[in-house]
Amino acid sequence: MAIMYLKDPNPDVALLKQTMAERLLKLPRFSSVFVLQEKKVYVKAIPKEEIDLDYHITSKDGKGTFDDQDLDDLITETSNNWWDASDKPLWQFEIITNCKDNRSMIFAKADHAIGDGRTMIAVLESLFDGSFAPESVSSKKKSSLSKKIRWSQRVASFLHGIYYGFIGWGLEMNDTHNNLKIPRHIDPTEPCPKTFSQSKSFDFKDIQKIKNKMVGSTVNDVVVGSATIGIRRYFEKTNDPILKKIDKGTQLRAMAAVDMRPAKLSTKYLIENMGNDFCCTCFTLPLTYSDPIEVVWQIKDITEKMRLSPALHIIDNYCLEFLSKLLPEVFMAKATVDSVRKPTVVFSNVKGPPHEITLAGYPLEDLSFVNSSPVGVYVGFLSYNKKIRVAVTSQDTANIDKRLFIQCIEEGFEELKKAVENDPNDIIEAPDLTSLPAKILETIAVPLAVTLIASGSYLFAKRN
Repeated sequence: MAIMYLKDPNPDVALLKQTMAERLLKLPRFSSVFVLQEKKVYVKAIPKEEIDLDYHITSKDGKGTFDDQDLDDLITETSNNWWDASDKPLWQFEIITNCKDNRSMIFAKADHAIGDGRTMIAVLESLFDGSFAPESVSSKKKSSLSKKIRWSQRVASFLHGIYYGFIGWGLEMNDTHNNLKIPRHIDPTEPCPKTFSQSKSFDFKDIQKIKNKMVGSTVNDVVVGSATIGIRRYFEKTNDPILKKIDKGTQLRAMAAVDMRPAKLSTKYLIENMGNDFCCTCFTLPLTYSDPIEVVWQIKDITEKMRLSPALHIIDNYCLEFLSKLLPEVFMAKATVDSVRKPTVVFSNVKGPPHEITLAGYPLEDLSFVNSSPVGVYVGFLSYNKKIRVAVTSQDTANIDKRLFIQCIEEGFEELKKAVENDPNDIIEAPDLTSLPAKILETIAVPLAVTLIASGSYLFAKRN
C-alpha cells in the first residue's frame, strides 16, 4: 500500500484518473490477471478495454474531516479484504480529496504478486511526470569497509553462510515475547485492525553528516541504527521485562527483505520483468551497547557479513525451490506466515525519488508506504525529496503504543546525531569487529600453516 499526499486539496479528479489509467495500463501486470491451470499459476494479459477502471480507480470527498483515524480504518479494511481475482488485475487506487490536513491523498494498493519493492519503484517512475534521477534505480554500492575485512572473517562468514543457507534458517526459534510482538495465542490469519503512523522527516543533510564522519557507514546503517536505538528506548519506557533478559544475553531479531537482482538494471528491464526476486533474512538487533555510535557499527558489521555470506543465494536458489516442489502448498503457506512472526520486527527500506515529483502536474508533498504483514510491528524506511521518514504499521492485538514507538525512533536519531557531533575526532573509524570464530580460525590457521611449511621444508631438505 502506497500513500501519496498531494499539496492541492482539490485536484482535478478526472485528470488524475485519466493520467493514472493511461500510465498504469502500459505496465504488463497492471493489465493482466492470474489464472490457475493444472495446478500452476500463469500471468494472462487481457485487453485494456476490458479493464473496469471504475473499479480500479475510485474517488471520494474527504469533506474536510478525513484524518489519521480514517486512514487507519482504510488500511485495516484493505488488509482484511480479499481480492476479486476472478477477472480483475490485482490493484486499486483511491483518490481522497479535501482531507482534514488541507491536502489530498492517493491511496494505492497492489498485490505482492505484481512485484516487490524494487519493481514498485519502477512503477512509480512510470506513473509520475518526468523520471527519477539515475541513482534511484541502482542503490548497491560497495562499502570502503569491505576492503578492510580480514581473510579470516571472509572465510568464517562463508562457512556460516553454508550452514545457515542449508540448515540454520529452518532451525530459528521464536523471539522471546516482548511488547512489540503479537501474543502467541492470537491467530495471525484472523482479521485484525491495524494502525499507521509516520515519523517526522529526517533531513538527508543530517544523515550525510553522520555517515561522512563515521567513515565507511551508509545511510542504511544510520537509519536502521536509529531505529534499533529507538526499539531499546521503547522497551525502557514501557518497562518491558525483556530488557533484563536482553542485558543477560537474550537476543531479539529483525527480518528484512534483500533484493536478489544485479545492482544495475534499467527501469525498462524492471517493468518488463515485473515480479518478485527477493529473499528474507533475520539478523540480531544490537540492543546492548555502550553508546549510539556503537550501534551503527554493529549494523554495519551485520550488513558486511551478509554480503560475504552465500546464505541467501543458497536459500533462494536451492532450498526454497526444492521445498516448494516437495511440500504441500498449505504447509508452505503456514510456514511462511510462521517465519514472519518469529522475529520481533520487520524492516523494509525503499529508495524513492530524490527530488520533488508531480502527477498530472500536481506536486507530491509526501510519500509513504505500508505492507500488510502478520506481524506486531512493521517498520518501513522511505526516502523522498531529500528526506527520510519512518512509517510504522502495527496490529492492534500487539497493543503497541504507536505514537510512543515513533517518538522513540525519533529520539534514537537525535541521540545518534548528538553523539557524532560531540565526538572530538574529525572522523570516527570503525572498531575491529572481527567475530570470535574468525579469530579462532586465525589462531589455528597461522600455527598450522607454519607447521606445514616447516615440515615441507624439512622433508624437501632431507630428500635432497
